Amino acid sequence: MDFKDFSKRNREGIVLALILLVSMVGMMIQSSRFAQIPQRVGMGLATGIKSGISGVGNFFSDTVQSVSELRDLRQEYDSLVEKLDASQQLFRSMEALEQENRELKAALGYSQDLTFQNIPGRIIGKDPGIVFTSLLVNRGSRHGIETGMAVVGYQDGEQGLVGKVIEVSPFTSIVRPILDPQSFVSSRLSRTRYEGLLRGRGTESDTMIMEYLDRESRNQINVGDEIITSGLNSLYPPNLRIGTVAAILGNSYETSLQLEVKPYIQFTRLENVFFLEPQESGRAGQQTAAPLFIPGDDSETVQTADEPIETGEAP
Repeated sequence: MDFKDFSKRNREGIVLALILLVSMVGMMIQSSRFAQIPQRVGMGLATGIKSGISGVGNFFSDTVQSVSELRDLRQEYDSLVEKLDASQQLFRSMEALEQENRELKAALGYSQDLTFQNIPGRIIGKDPGIVFTSLLVNRGSRHGIETGMAVVGYQDGEQGLVGKVIEVSPFTSIVRPILDPQSFVSSRLSRTRYEGLLRGRGTESDTMIMEYLDRESRNQINVGDEIITSGLNSLYPPNLRIGTVAAILGNSYETSLQLEVKPYIQFTRLENVFFLEPQESGRAGQQTAAPLFIPGDDSETVQTADEPIETGEAP
């Protein structure tokens, strides 16, 4: 039997079967169980894509925000470092000012205690090649400074001879320190009273040499003995403190003795000096010179600068 003949005979039944099949498939698709499958798949894909996009966006946003915060922190750090440097500089400046104030107060007290009329000054320049060749001071002829004036200093509670004025201009003056090789000072030991000539060494050494001492003084001189000016044939007034004996030089068979002397003043740290005005003799009995004395020596008789020396001859 032919399929063609069968389809012709049962055409209506076949059509009815197809309609029933299509109806059943439509009902299955419209049921909730199968209708939610595409929706769920679509929602899952959309959620994944949205989460991915959101994550990438958050990553870039957080990165940009972190970079911005890091830049702000860096700027704040730099600002704090600058403020710290400024505070440290201010603190150091305050310390320097306090130290300078203490030194000036001490120098002022020393100036008031000097028995000589004096003019205070401040060192504003030093020879860059040789430290001990010359000192430039901010006082000149307009302030009463004259060539040949003795200059003293005050440092760490000690007074000491600095040198003498060798050149004067209206507002500045040049001082030759006692450490200079061209400097010579008539001096003596304050305890034993032996005399000699003190000269600078002209090197970076901070000591001087005292020459022409009597060789008999060797057994009477000790390291640490004080050296002062003698005032003999010298521009320097007597009894100005110079330094102490650092070493005893020379051989026993030599005709004279040498001493190495360490000055009280450290010239590399010296800042303030005092010019000593020459003592004037009494005018018409109205003025008397101040007494000369050696600090710490109470056993010696005090004698004024303009008192005559007794020679034993009748007037």
